[in-house]
Amino acid sequence: MYVLALLALVAGVVVDSAFHRGSHILYSDADHRTLRPARALRAPRLGLLAKPDYVLREDGELVVEEVKSGWVRGAPYSHHVIQLGVEMLVVEEAFRRRPPRGRLRYRNRTIAIANTEGLRQQVLEMADRYRAVADGQQSPMPTRDVAKCRKCPVQALCPIGSANAPGVGHHAD
Repeated sequence: MYVLALLALVAGVVVDSAFHRGSHILYSDADHRTLRPARALRAPRLGLLAKPDYVLREDGELVVEEVKSGWVRGAPYSHHVIQLGVEMLVVEEAFRRRPPRGRLRYRNRTIAIANTEGLRQQVLEMADRYRAVADGQQSPMPTRDVAKCRKCPVQALCPIGSANAPGVGHHAD
């Protein structure tokens, strides 16, 4: 079993080095020496933490890269862009340098995402909404998708999505 894990690790390092030629890996979400997950990066000032797949230095700039297991057609999925936006904010605070861009690496292609003021604002507003829900100041956004409601991380705090509420995930219009 150990041999298989070691072979998978070596194969992963070889594949990653091919993708990151010309880059220096500053952080990876897995410690390739110990086979253990790396610690999350923290942004205490923003109250955020993240585990980007990679933080790279390319031509003197920081680049955040998130590797996705699926395929994408057209534009990247919005929730992937938000995740990358969170990671770029956390990396900025942790490394004290703003990454100008990040990348979403899907199985079929890689998409560059600029670290714009608009994306940063969207992420900060979303983080504020999550904090308000966690503090009990606001209810989560309603959904008609029962599966999403059941998987929601704040379900226990939600008066609509809790186990005691009838019609989990369904709201009156």
